[in-house]
Amino acid sequence: STLSSSSAASDVYKRQLDQNGKIHYEGDRIDSMTFGKDSKSISAKIRPHIQAVRQAKKDKIHKLMQPKDTLLYISLRTLKTEKMPRVKRYEYAKKNGEWLAWLAEIDTTGNTRPDTLKRLPGAKLTLRNTKKDVDFHFENVNNFCLSENGSRLIFSRISADSSIDGIYAFSMTEQREINVWQGKGDISKLTLSKNGLFGAFLYQIPDSTKHPKEYELYHINFEKALNVENISSAILMENKEELQISPSFSPYFSESGKRLFCGVMPIPEKEPKDTLFAEDKIDIEIWHWQDPHLQSVQKVRLEKEKKRSFLAMYDVKSKSASIFGTKEIPDIYTALEGDSRYFIGKSGLPYQKEVSWDYPYYYDYYLIDTESGRIEKVLPRLQWDAALSPGGKYLYWCCLLYTSDAADEE
Repeated sequence: STLSSSSAASDVYKRQLDQNGKIHYEGDRIDSMTFGKDSKSISAKIRPHIQAVRQAKKDKIHKLMQPKDTLLYISLRTLKTEKMPRVKRYEYAKKNGEWLAWLAEIDTTGNTRPDTLKRLPGAKLTLRNTKKDVDFHFENVNNFCLSENGSRLIFSRISADSSIDGIYAFSMTEQREINVWQGKGDISKLTLSKNGLFGAFLYQIPDSTKHPKEYELYHINFEKALNVENISSAILMENKEELQISPSFSPYFSESGKRLFCGVMPIPEKEPKDTLFAEDKIDIEIWHWQDPHLQSVQKVRLEKEKKRSFLAMYDVKSKSASIFGTKEIPDIYTALEGDSRYFIGKSGLPYQKEVSWDYPYYYDYYLIDTESGRIEKVLPRLQWDAALSPGGKYLYWCCLLYTSDAADEE
């Protein structure tokens, strides 16, 4: 079966049988097409008419009430097609095509001005067993995550009165929903281990007096008895006054689920209160010739640097943590999908000026032993990339070699 998109402006969607008995699906504005892992179903988004979106903006219709994407679902078992209107996002279990979940947009029926509401509730989440064609529905959901093996779904709920705010889970094998954790704050970055036995999420403490708002990282253990634990202190350790859990980094588990990776970042200084009038302000840019980057490069990288996170690792079994990324070694790479003993660190900070006139760029590479905590610079000033082998047992790299003849010619 094939799925294609035409450039026609009309809302055309058809299924036809060609001379060779193959089924063709054709439709316009189709985007983000995905096969289930078992190749028994296809899902895709149908974008709204651009004219309708433009008109809604022109009429100053609230963003939540403007035309939204439609989810197109095609079962290759039964050749049945469905369209689910106003869908925010959808996701298959990556290694189990029998499970598909999609989250609808917030229902604004009866609300002419959603921006007048003090707190927007969540929306409807649907979980489908594509093999049995059975749906499970969950209300007031604002985010969700599916485990790769299709064994578990976790999602966060939010209501107008905060009475049901928290984390919930649904077991596909038991087909049962449980209340995992409740809290009246911003919940984000939901993640599950690939086997669905462990989970994690970020929680922003409401009404915090700290600046910026403080985030906490929670670990969920579904393996035996349900256990939810705040592991922020274990990760930050003695660095609590200098570092915080990064809200810009999406936590993730290693292949085995035994390690949880997250990001930490320096606590930004609170800017002094601005007491100047607009007409008294002067916009000026200052650059020094000894700066590591040109002013134009600094401006482009400013927002990215504000969100820069350093890699930290939490060991689920020992409940210990290590922070490997630093200002001096900002980039860390793992192997064996996060389960390797050795990591490598990469830093081009000492050679930033040379970026302006030399290429390939220079980097220092560090070998990190996660068991002993030892960090050793093993490849200084390498003018190429280095990487760990997939199993994490070897470090390999390329480098430029110059012969004596070539050097004489230069």
